[in-house]
Amino acid sequence: MNILRKGQDLGRGMTVQTDGYHAKRKEVIGILYALRDAGVKLPRLEVKIAEAGGQTIGLGYHNNPTIAISAELTGDKLYAVVLHEVVHTAFNYRGHDESCPLMASTVKTHSKRVYLQAFMKYAKAAKAVTK
Repeated sequence: MNILRKGQDLGRGMTVQTDGYHAKRKEVIGILYALRDAGVKLPRLEVKIAEAGGQTIGLGYHNNPTIAISAELTGDKLYAVVLHEVVHTAFNYRGHDESCPLMASTVKTHSKRVYLQAFMKYAKAAKAVTK
């Protein structure tokens, strides 16, 4: 699979990290497994950790099972960006919705519960909820 290569420039100021990314990647994959355990059917996603040089802190590709997440993200902000990029990638959602706590073009400060509720609306619309 490995669509994105280490060191590859992703555009928008992001470059795939080559060193020290294992712990962050494991954290992102843990979020994906938690979504699966909550009853969301997701395709197999390739997870890349990137160095963010600009304002972009995550990338999700339409019709391409790959997400790239900034290595600098932590906590609720990491959770929100991962869910946001999964919506773009797994559910082929284009664009942004500034009224949505999850799908706005910038990260809004909310709890994980609020992010998950917003995510589940998109998952249900995509018929990706199994429970």
